[in-house]
Amino acid sequence: MNIDLKKYIEQISRVPELFEFIPKELKGHKEFMLLLAETRVGKNSNILDDCPESILDDKNIALRYTALEGHSLKYFSNRLKNDKDVVLSALNSTGSAMKYASESLRNNRDFVLDAVKVRGHSIQYVAKKILNDRQIAFEAVQSNPVAFQYISEDLRDEKEILLMALEKNSSMITYASQRLKDDEEIAYKVAYNSPRSINELSERFKNNDEIAYIAVYKDGKAIKEVSDRLKNDKDLALLAVSQDPFALEYLSNEFKDNEEIILKAVEKNNYVFLYASPRIKSNRDIVLNLVNKDGMILDILNDDLKEDKEIALAAYKNDKGASVCFPKSLKQLIGDKNIVTCLESLILKEQIEKEIVPNLETTIKKAKI
Repeated sequence: MNIDLKKYIEQISRVPELFEFIPKELKGHKEFMLLLAETRVGKNSNILDDCPESILDDKNIALRYTALEGHSLKYFSNRLKNDKDVVLSALNSTGSAMKYASESLRNNRDFVLDAVKVRGHSIQYVAKKILNDRQIAFEAVQSNPVAFQYISEDLRDEKEILLMALEKNSSMITYASQRLKDDEEIAYKVAYNSPRSINELSERFKNNDEIAYIAVYKDGKAIKEVSDRLKNDKDLALLAVSQDPFALEYLSNEFKDNEEIILKAVEKNNYVFLYASPRIKSNRDIVLNLVNKDGMILDILNDDLKEDKEIALAAYKNDKGASVCFPKSLKQLIGDKNIVTCLESLILKEQIEKEIVPNLETTIKKAKI
């Protein structure tokens, strides 16, 4: 074949889309396909589509491509899908490539044992009878804790295997047996390592004060997962917003209307004020305190408080960018005037109208004296 292979390789490497226009005789050229595998194009398993059988039944080519992209195994011949070396090469790249392996290999205990040591979660594609093999389950979970969800129901009731899974991924408690979800040692491990997974524990532990306090201390938002009784525990609520102010979102309406809890939360992050009750959001003193610390908080305030000139002035003095949050009516009043001077004048005008004008004669008499 009188073809400049390097020329084609360079072109395709620069523009991968060109591969679909390559002559079929090149797709059947072993040296060309091996060279192509060395470029970034080789990671695209689709390039094997439409290749002749001579290429798709070549073990060297299969080993090269599966090492780059495990899913390329699906394109190769049934003979190579039954080849341990080729399938393990694919698994080294991608655990889910196991689904393309031959049924014979997926039923072969010795092969599966080797496979799960490489990619634990490949166990999800093996024969059902193998899922109850303790040694294979142990090796799979040791390799990848996610494998725990795929092993047999009986093995998901084995504490040793569950503890091993929880060491690396505590969310695997979801797939444990009900018996283990009611195990004290397991409950404490979940509370420490995956606080929000305590909702998977038995009702006894979801209603356990110590478990709840550990979980919320580790992650404030874990309060969302405790029992209704504990959600009404004020101390636990204070701990939650201390650890994560956004835990305020998950508190009861009663606690969202509690000034102590709200102030503890906004002490950490002003923007959680968004989750406060309507009554608290309308509290002018709290709002003034907030805008003095962060002017941009003006953006999430109720419309009537955005119209409050004193609040607007405090927000602007803290952060000049707060002017973009001024309501349209206030922007029209200010126009192109100096913002601080204008707002101070408007505030003074309102004070005069409210405090002096109604008692004008009395005020003037006092002034003369």
